[in-house]
Amino acid sequence: RDGLGGCTGKEGDEEKESASQRGTGHRNQSRRNPKHPAAGTAAEGMGKIVRNRHRKPLPCRPPGVQSIDNATVGEARFPGMNQAPRKFHRRIAPWLALPLLITLATGVTYRIGRAWFGMSKDTGNSILHIHAGAWLGGWGSSAWILLAGGGLLALTLTGLVLAIKSRAKGQPRVAHRVLGAVLLLPLTASAVTGMTVHFAGKHLSDQAGDILMSIHQGSWLGPTLRPFYILFIGLGLLVMIATGLKLTGIFRRRPAASR
Repeated sequence: RDGLGGCTGKEGDEEKESASQRGTGHRNQSRRNPKHPAAGTAAEGMGKIVRNRHRKPLPCRPPGVQSIDNATVGEARFPGMNQAPRKFHRRIAPWLALPLLITLATGVTYRIGRAWFGMSKDTGNSILHIHAGAWLGGWGSSAWILLAGGGLLALTLTGLVLAIKSRAKGQPRVAHRVLGAVLLLPLTASAVTGMTVHFAGKHLSDQAGDILMSIHQGSWLGPTLRPFYILFIGLGLLVMIATGLKLTGIFRRRPAASR
């Protein structure tokens, strides 16, 4: 790749050779047929050449990339700059979508139901049973908490790295990153406190456990604002999951293979 973002090497030589052949063909046809679209005065031809000199060449499409958009131009010019965090972020996101959806749905349902709709304790305990993965048994519950909490932390950290190293263009990507920046601290606090209480709850004092659960449930805001806090985190995470799945391209229709 040369300094202007054009292609060099074998790929660039092939493009230059094909462009030269197309130009030679147009010139020969213009000489034979004056009405050919390529025919014109020498001044018009020189004007086109001068204008094309000021036009910036498009970056070459790197291997494995089907199309180049505004968000991947930096990767096309600087291969490998954000490849590792972006690939990791995109590969684990679809697998974490369902556990995160179940976790946020049960957490929001429990808090809103208990605060606004008079949900009974038995119903609330059943929902928390699903929320904590207790229906999977002892080891299954630990795996569920580690999957949801650890996966959320991994997505948050890699998303932070991508937000720092690259610019976001396009409505879904901008919305995804804005919500990620707003929910960075609440999501991190929820994941860390939830995993800490589950894995180290037996070794914590009652006061330390209460403080961690207060942070996890938003009780530090008081009984009035706590439901709004949980609802805000739940809806924000829901939008982030939806926009993130759209950005991964797993629902994108692929062109049928030509026979």
